[in-house]
Amino acid sequence: MDDKSYKAMFVFLGMLIGASLAGVLYLVRNRIGLPLTDTLLTLAIIGISIVQALTSISQASSARSQASTALDSAHASERQAEKSLKLELFERRYAVFRAVEQVIFGTGLGKFTSRDRDAFLQNCGAALFLFPKHVNTYIMRRVHDEILMPYLKETTKIDRLSVRDPLSIDDREELADAITRRSILMLSMHDEFAPLNSLFEPYLKVHIFGTSLD
Repeated sequence: MDDKSYKAMFVFLGMLIGASLAGVLYLVRNRIGLPLTDTLLTLAIIGISIVQALTSISQASSARSQASTALDSAHASERQAEKSLKLELFERRYAVFRAVEQVIFGTGLGKFTSRDRDAFLQNCGAALFLFPKHVNTYIMRRVHDEILMPYLKETTKIDRLSVRDPLSIDDREELADAITRRSILMLSMHDEFAPLNSLFEPYLKVHIFGTSLD
């Protein structure tokens, strides 16, 4: 029963008590013939009993209201904790996504170094606990083994041969082949963004306050 129902009940009881006391007063004075003092004493006893009963009802209502408030507060705290966990999970997953994206950007622009690889591995270290197996397979096999490492291998070879002077015929051929392989890999990065976004999209959403953050 809510507060409005209790208020309506107390109003009704008040009217009922008033009518009852009036009836009792009439009955005692006119039918039973008790003296005025005894009549007032009888009414006082009845009134005290009614007040005690109403007090008990009011206390019970207050206790129920306090319990309901405490329960609502507990639910609100639980919902807030859940929202915080979802936001934290989103942020950690997004950090991994950005690390993978930087590999593809850097490789496509020809601006990725061994130091960047170390940062990539550090940022993706927790991916095993944040994503299912097929996402981790993509990160390590496709991005690291098939994109990042071949790019660094060809870049290292190009840097090494570029400082030789003079270059032998074999060196020139090896340098040309390395430049060609790296160029092909760089150009292929344009087609890597669509599968990247498609793979990560389901795990970069968090529902809070009735909305989702993509």
